[in-house]
Amino acid sequence: MKNRHIDFCCLTIHLTARKDDDLRPFDADIYVWEFLGDDGIEPTKVGTLEGHVIPLYRYNKLVDMALAADDESAELFNLVNSVWDDSNGELREELNIDENGFNGLLCLEYIEIDESFRGWDIGLVALSEAIESLGGGMLCAVLYAENQKLRDYWSRIGFVENKLYPGFMVNDLTRPYPEPSVDGRTEKIA
Repeated sequence: MKNRHIDFCCLTIHLTARKDDDLRPFDADIYVWEFLGDDGIEPTKVGTLEGHVIPLYRYNKLVDMALAADDESAELFNLVNSVWDDSNGELREELNIDENGFNGLLCLEYIEIDESFRGWDIGLVALSEAIESLGGGMLCAVLYAENQKLRDYWSRIGFVENKLYPGFMVNDLTRPYPEPSVDGRTEKIA
């Protein structure tokens, strides 16, 4: 039996800026540096993260942003709709997020970690890294968590459930949030 030792997690992010609209899709490959005893160190791809960065200053009205999101996917439209109030074109008041000086929305649509690496908090670290890399100047990050276990998991890095839209979670990026780590974790593997 060998020891599996994970030292740190990193992302390779691919952000696309398209001329035809202002939705900026991204995808990220999630890697960990794995120490395998006498076999040395190797980067191992352990998952994928996908979403959109939406610069809000490009939209005069919420309806324009919502239509652009809906043209992209139903999932993206639902994420946008969960945080924006269509009656006034602003963030939903009940979210209590200060909009001054911030100009974007980070929509996180998909994250998957290889089953053999689950339980190491790699998803938390990867999402935290994505927010740190892509979230500068953003008002909030939003995602959908399909069950209570996932809602509890994502709450560990500052996401809170939007009570008007059960399952949709928001992280106020205008405030500091906890940053998890996988540095130095070890487990026995066959």
